[in-house]
Amino acid sequence: MYFTELGEYVENQLTHANSFCSYIDVLSHVVMPNHIHSIIKVSMDSSLIGYNESLHQRHPNPYLRENPCFERIAPALSRYINSFKGSVTKYANNIGIKRVWQSRYHDRLIRNKTELTKISDYILNNVEKWQSDCFFNGPQ
Repeated sequence: MYFTELGEYVENQLTHANSFCSYIDVLSHVVMPNHIHSIIKVSMDSSLIGYNESLHQRHPNPYLRENPCFERIAPALSRYINSFKGSVTKYANNIGIKRVWQSRYHDRLIRNKTELTKISDYILNNVEKWQSDCFFNGPQ
């Protein structure tokens, strides 16, 4: 499997994520022909994220915020994913590729070392399993 021009751009964005967003550290990732997997660590240092509001203020349920009138603040991971997808979309459009992303993304909180190991192994072995993927359509 080889990177396309867009694949190289995505790889670069993930490899250097911390230089674009200081509160983000991509611990592991793989760029596949039609999707990506990554483990992203988000710093809880509010000075890096750019606001000092409490975690309660960010809660999606207004009644669980310290002040229900406060607007919800987009969590750091959501802001990074939005920025990442926007950057890749802009690059793709500039090289003539349309419709790069599905509208959402799947995230999961990794709760312990066992989960981290399992997910890391899945990411590392994803390339080897590509030929058995339902979207595989021949050599890439």
